[in-house]
Amino acid sequence: QQKDIWDMFTNQGASLRVYHPQEFDDEIYKVCASLQEFFNCVVGCNIYLTPGGSAPSRDPKYPWHSFYKTGPSHSSSSSSSSSKDDGDVKKANQGFAPHYDDVDVFILQLEGRKHWELFAPTPEQSLPRYSSGNLERDEIGEPFKKIALEQGDFLYFPRGIIHQAFTDQNLHSMHATISTMQRWTYRDYLAKAIPAALEIIFQEDISFRKALPIDMFVFMGAINSDHEDERRALFEKKIKGLFSKLLTHIPYDAAADQMAVDFLHDSLPAYTVNTPLTCTVDTLSKTAASTSSKKAKRKSLNKGNAPVPADPSDVINLFSRVRLVSPSSSRIVLMDDAIFFHYNTQNTRNFHEVPPKYLDFPPEAGPALEFLFDSYPDWIPVSSLPGLDHNEDKLEVARVLFSAGTLQMYSMNSFTSPSMK
Repeated sequence: QQKDIWDMFTNQGASLRVYHPQEFDDEIYKVCASLQEFFNCVVGCNIYLTPGGSAPSRDPKYPWHSFYKTGPSHSSSSSSSSSKDDGDVKKANQGFAPHYDDVDVFILQLEGRKHWELFAPTPEQSLPRYSSGNLERDEIGEPFKKIALEQGDFLYFPRGIIHQAFTDQNLHSMHATISTMQRWTYRDYLAKAIPAALEIIFQEDISFRKALPIDMFVFMGAINSDHEDERRALFEKKIKGLFSKLLTHIPYDAAADQMAVDFLHDSLPAYTVNTPLTCTVDTLSKTAASTSSKKAKRKSLNKGNAPVPADPSDVINLFSRVRLVSPSSSRIVLMDDAIFFHYNTQNTRNFHEVPPKYLDFPPEAGPALEFLFDSYPDWIPVSSLPGLDHNEDKLEVARVLFSAGTLQMYSMNSFTSPSMK
């Protein structure tokens, strides 16, 4: 109930967390989508609102929201490493106990002020795969950084950095936490590459298809680990030899392609900036909906969330100058005798609301698709697409890509338009 939330915020010191505001706020979506293109990695966001004022007493009904008591060491007179921090700060409210996250974070202070304390991780905690639970004050040592963020300030720290934040007696705080680099490590790449290499070498090398020793359980396993047995040494030598062969079959490019395909499914739709001289199928659809609405002399019910289908053949011709919306919003993957063109331009802002999107092209379309990637950000005429002997095929490739929202077109009268970069 709304009144319960307000009571928890004003009287219990609760922090309010807004999950994934990029789903409904256009400006935050633009920021996340732009950073996503820069990092080539999924970017997310949460917003946190924490009250200022006197610290409330701990209420047993809301133990996870109340002020987290961090121990007497924080009331010491240690000097601050930031000119914005005044050293001794009388705390008001704190949303979370000290912890570390599994993501790199960018903190943008939107309103008020918040005091941050950063603690060095142990070697085991550095760049962790999973976030921690609540950490006790006596197990994290002294902070290496204390800083007060005020409206417009910006703070970055990588995953694994232990941190806590709190308001003071005078001001509330609202900040956005923008996160990235989750599950985006060499381990994740190898998790794609090694199983694929095993499948390849299993077909090519008979030694990987041979049966295991029938007495393997007699000399291998934890129960036998402290036994001296020649069979153990021979088995380990055999496995090391197989690993050496395996490393010669790593499908480096295929593993990268698979990570790219997963990224495109997980990601926000690409953010596209159009000018009066450029358009995508989405802008044409909205224009068509608006025109249809005016002709009908009634207010359109379409708010842009469900674009009216537009026939690209009405606007795309051999003289049309086109380019990819963004190279990071699509990926060419070769499989057997087909080319799969994966893309995220038809994703919604809600995670995995739609299935993975891809187009299936014949091999002869490969040079044209590669040319679109290689020529970005130049605008190229459809007639210049290489590898296709017939103009009808060039038009078909361009129209299919334009319909999927992966191409941007320069000027509705593109046959008179100059080449742009």
